[in-house]
Order: sequence, then structure tokens, then C-alpha cells
Amino acid sequence: MLHLVNVSNWQSFSIGEKTYYSPNTELIAKLKQNPEFEFWKTTYTEFACIVVDNTSGIILLVRDHFGCEPFFYYLTPRRIYFASSLAELIPALRQDGIVISVNEIELKYMLWVGKMLIHSTKVHEDTLYNGIKRVKPNHVVTISANKVIQTQYWSLSSNCNETIYYKNEDEYLEHFSELLHEGVKLQIGAETAIAAECSGGLDSSSIILAAHHLNKPLMLYTHLDQDYDPAANRLRESYFVEQLVHKYAFKHSNINADDFNLPEAFEMVTNVLAGQMQSIFPLGANIIHAQVAAGKSKILLSGFGGDECVSGHANLSAFLPQLLKRGEYKKAWQEYHQHYIVNKLPKPAIIAQAKTWIRAQFPDLGEKIFLRRYQQKKQHFAKLGFSLPEYLARASSVAEFEVRQLIGIDNNHISYRIEDSALIARHYGFKYKYPLLYPKLVEFCNRLPLHMKRENGLARIMIRKYLAQAGMPEFSSKPIAKFDGSIMGSALTKIKETYQSHFEKQLNSPLLYNEIQLQILNSDPNLLSNSKLYQDLALLVLNQYLVK
Repeated sequence: MLHLVNVSNWQSFSIGEKTYYSPNTELIAKLKQNPEFEFWKTTYTEFACIVVDNTSGIILLVRDHFGCEPFFYYLTPRRIYFASSLAELIPALRQDGIVISVNEIELKYMLWVGKMLIHSTKVHEDTLYNGIKRVKPNHVVTISANKVIQTQYWSLSSNCNETIYYKNEDEYLEHFSELLHEGVKLQIGAETAIAAECSGGLDSSSIILAAHHLNKPLMLYTHLDQDYDPAANRLRESYFVEQLVHKYAFKHSNINADDFNLPEAFEMVTNVLAGQMQSIFPLGANIIHAQVAAGKSKILLSGFGGDECVSGHANLSAFLPQLLKRGEYKKAWQEYHQHYIVNKLPKPAIIAQAKTWIRAQFPDLGEKIFLRRYQQKKQHFAKLGFSLPEYLARASSVAEFEVRQLIGIDNNHISYRIEDSALIARHYGFKYKYPLLYPKLVEFCNRLPLHMKRENGLARIMIRKYLAQAGMPEFSSKPIAKFDGSIMGSALTKIKETYQSHFEKQLNSPLLYNEIQLQILNSDPNLLSNSKLYQDLALLVLNQYLVK
């Protein structure tokens, strides 16, 4: 049997023929009372766990549904090292004489493919360092007789097309409210030192009101944009923040980036993430994290992940073909035009509109065009040393689109941010909680009929109804345009303006693996400015960690 090296000092206990390891006190207590078979399918809080069968020698590595508990491991012929972070695992490996090197293939992916989101971007088992793996969210890794097998234990795709039909809209709202409150209650538990992100958007506001309904005390944090002006005569997210705070007398703090210290945040992120910064979020949101820690909160509620399903935008490119396929031509036409009117968005040019309708009416024709373009792009990038995966057809329904975004082929933007955020939060002494990713709530919302996802040009119908019922009818017709309220707020603007001067010396000297970034820039000179910013900072973080 493999020898287990418990790097992060996870709790453990044995019962019968099995030994369990986990960093989660609640899970350990639950398993001691009832060592349920395949407990991971019905455990809806964050967890990582190892189950060792002391008779057969089989070892199971399991991680929660959305990867809220980080879990890394390194396998040798005789040992398995496991830890909650790369920052703990890498020094332990080096101490045992194991050489750690950068996985250049994964670095390419991290700098370019994953951040550009130009094709399928599923979460990888590999990390930035050769040999170090992550247990992927909603997966079990089985290790036995020198074999390693990954199995996905939870997938929405098996029933995403089984639509739920109730007698009336009130029944949908009742079930939605029940599951949302259940998810918030489960995430918070008995904790009373609770903070919440308050962007003024639908997601964060729904969680705040659900917690309020459960009589949970909250401290709200809003990260202002750099150009924030309370007297500005336009509808802003901050308007909805003010309405929410005033109506319910919440404790609330507006935060700007006046005191944001980029070098200090950069140093912290480098150490905590061990050089693997998978998005710019850990830097941009640092001022919120620091404030939450200073306020001694133990939980930070976040609406992140809601956009992808529970409060999903019901993407028009997937919505229109479904209506047309069902012969609802008038409704499709009305929905398309209302989308631009109620959200105050400029209508595309006539040619662009025509293309939208042709693709919606003839999705197979659109797929042929997308496939041809993809093959050309794949050949182009192959010459530059980049390998793209095989082409996958676009989602054929809103429900399938949601599945792909949450746990399917397009979910890395969810999982990597959650992973990094968990590590940063642990450093500061609190935990991130995502009630809109409660699996039961996600399963319900994924199967809602179309009219409960988008109606009269507005998406996110279910969560609007919940907010109106909870006492905030202002959200019923709130447009999707977002002017401020971002969790990164003015810090992101400040990073853009100052990172060159802060790191001028390093940026002007040869960085390790800089040639990979140059390849990316040569392959796509029209790279988005935010992607270039991320690449520079990610390379700086990696280089700083490697020279320590």
C-alpha cells in the first residue's frame, strides 16, 4: 500500500476497515457518526477527503461539487503526498529531494487558452508544476495497483433536458425560495460573523436578502469604481446598493482603492498561490479581502457563479433556436427586439442581425461555419506551437449552455477563481461561501422552462421574482448593463494604471518563460488589454516565486 504523506495535517480517523483524512471538521464529525457509502454525492458544503481501504489498499481522493476546498497531490511509486495548497506541498516535496519544475504546456494554457476563452476551457487535472495534480471538482480519483482512474460523480447533463413544469409561477417561486434559503442556511451554519459582497447586482442582493430572511447579521462591502460619483445622473449599480442598505438598515462599507498597495498584495498572492495565479481576481479583490479580515468576519458570502445558471442570462444564441425549433416565431422576434429595448443596448447593424437569425433558424449551417473557422485557427496556432482540443459543437439549448458553463467544457473561469479565492481567504482567516452554487438549487434552476428564464427581453426571471417578493421590486426591471459594483472595482483600474511603474525593472528584464508570452502576442496581436495585463502579472508572480 502507498504511504500517505499528510502535508497539511488534515484530521484523520479510522472506523472498520477504512481510514479517512479531511481538512473539514464538519465532514469528519459527520463521517464519525455515519460513514455513509459515497457520502460525497450528498455532501453539499465544501470538502476534500481521502478514503483508504486498509484491506484492499484502494485509495479514493474526493473533492466537493464546485471545488470550494482546494486539493492537490503528488504521486510516487511508494508515496502519495497530499495538501490543501501548492504553497504547502512544494516545500514538502523539495525537502524529500523531489525536483519541482514548471509545466510549460500548462503555463501556455494558463496564460493564453484559459484566459482568452476562445474555445472549450475545461478544468485541468494538471497544475503549473510537473507531477503535481489537483483533484478536479465533482470528481473521485481512485488509486489502486498502480492505476489512477478519475470518475465524475455529479453531472447536470444527465437530466438538463428534463424540464420541470408546475401549475403556476407561484409554485416555481416557492420552490426556488425554499432551495435558496436552504442553501444559505447550509453555507452559514451557526456562524454569526458574516460579511457579504454587495455589488448592487441581482446575485449578491438575493443572497443578502435570503440571509436577512434567516435573521443572520451581515456586514456588507461594496467596492466602488474609480469614477464613482453619487450625484451622477444615471442608473448605476450603486443606486441599488443604496436602496437595499437604506430599506433594511444593513451595516455597510463603501471601499475605494485609495489605500490599495499593489506590491504588498502582489507579494501575498505570490506566496499564497505559490506562483500559480490563475486569474487577476486575487489581486483585484484584495482590498475587499483585507477589509473582511479586518472586520473579523469568518464567512464572506458571494453571488459568484449565479450568472451561469441560478440567475442565468439565458444566452440569446441558445434561446432563439429553441423558440424557433418549437415554432414560436412571434415570441422569438419579440424577445430579440425587447432584449435591446429594455436593457438599453444599441441594436447591431442589419447584417449582424441577419446573421443572428440565420444561425438561429439553421443551427447546422452555423455549426459548419464555426467548424471551418476553428479548423483554420487550429492550423494557424499549431504552426506557432499551440495545440487546440477537438472542436465541440455549440450548446443546443439554454440548459446545456448552463451545464457547460458550470461543470462542463467551459467551466475553468468558475473553478480556478473559486480555487484561488479559497486559498486567499484561508490566508486572511475567513471562508468564501457561494449559496447560488448549492447543487440542489442549481439542478432545479437548470431544468426550469424557458419562460421562467427569459421573458419580455429580460433574463434572470426567477431571481427577479424572488427579490420582488423579498421586498425589492426595484430589481424587477433592472437592466443587465453593469456600470459599477464590480468586486474588483477601482483596484482593477489602479492596477492597470500603476503596474508598469511598480514592476518596471522586472518587466524590462528577461523573465523566465517570457518567450511563451511572446508566442501568444505574435499569434494574436489583437489580444485584449485585460488579458495582456493578466499575462504580465501572472509571469511576474511565477518568476518571483521561483527565485525564492
